[in-house]
Amino acid sequence: MTDLGDLSATGDVVSWAQDINDAGVVVGFSQVSTGSNFEAFVWEGDEMRNLNDLIPPGTGWLLRQAHAINSLGQIVGEGIAPGGQVRGFVLTPACGNGACDPDEDCLSCPQDCNGKQSGSPNKRFCCGDGDGQDPVDCSDSRCTSGGLACTDQPAPGTCCGDSVCEGPEDSSNCSNDCGAPPLCGDDVCDAGEDPCTCPADCGISPASETSCTNNVDDDCDGAVDCDDQDCDGDLACTCLPKNAACTLDAECCSGDCKANGRCR
Repeated sequence: MTDLGDLSATGDVVSWAQDINDAGVVVGFSQVSTGSNFEAFVWEGDEMRNLNDLIPPGTGWLLRQAHAINSLGQIVGEGIAPGGQVRGFVLTPACGNGACDPDEDCLSCPQDCNGKQSGSPNKRFCCGDGDGQDPVDCSDSRCTSGGLACTDQPAPGTCCGDSVCEGPEDSSNCSNDCGAPPLCGDDVCDAGEDPCTCPADCGISPASETSCTNNVDDDCDGAVDCDDQDCDGDLACTCLPKNAACTLDAECCSGDCKANGRCR
């Protein structure tokens, strides 16, 4: 659970989240001071912003509530129109609002997405996961100078939110593409769960090691194969490996002690 905060300076007010899109951008409404009316917000990257600060100045609108946001970052809600009437609105992200919106990248909006895509071709670049020309990683000083923030997580070439689980993405860092992490107690023995980590879904582990050669801690006691005392005396743990010194065939795992006194 994530506390999104509110639009006040004191934190002693009420806020409501109404919708979230595939990119994890949340919209809703919040009081800006104790006892005040609500104003619409958008929350992205651990920051809540007042939508009234992001629309062009002088419109005469007061955006009260944001109700929904789609995958393009378009927001619908209700507010007070210039004539004083309560009206619905739709907002479409514009390049230059200081946020790298879901439909923007270094190529389409370099001023918001940390990059330069104009001027001499040999000086153009994109920061982070770089969907534009000449991508560079966040270690490049151009990506962090002047107060700019930069991230290349997930790694370059991947995009969390494109419905493809790829590269370093997994359930823990990109549930949008890779599905929710395994949940112990959902009656499904998911990948990554076993009787040791989730007996509720995968069944109770056996009382002793069932195999001394499967490289699995079958009985969940922390000891695997021949390191488990259950395997004491098992041929796989007592026989001699290839080229070990031997005198009898039975001493060798291969069952063959060669004439030179070495296991086959």
